[in-house]
Amino acid sequence: MKNFKKIALVNFYALVTVVAIFAATKMLGMEFGFTASSLVPTVLLLVVPQAGFIYYLTKDYSPKRQEAIA
Repeated sequence: MKNFKKIALVNFYALVTVVAIFAATKMLGMEFGFTASSLVPTVLLLVVPQAGFIYYLTKDYSPKRQEAIA
C-alpha cells in the first residue's frame, strides 16, 4: 500500500506540473512544437515531470541513518 500511495503522489505531481507549464505558456502566448521559440516549453514538459518521478522514486532508496538503541 505504501508503494501505491507513492505512485499516486508522483502521478499527481506530474499532472500538476504539466498543467502549470501548459497554463503558463498559454498565458505568455507561446505555442508548443520544435521551433526555436517553443523549444523551452516543450523541453520543460518533458523534463520536469520526469525529474519529479526520479526524485520521488529514489528518495526511499537513499541510505538512512540508523540510530543505535541504547
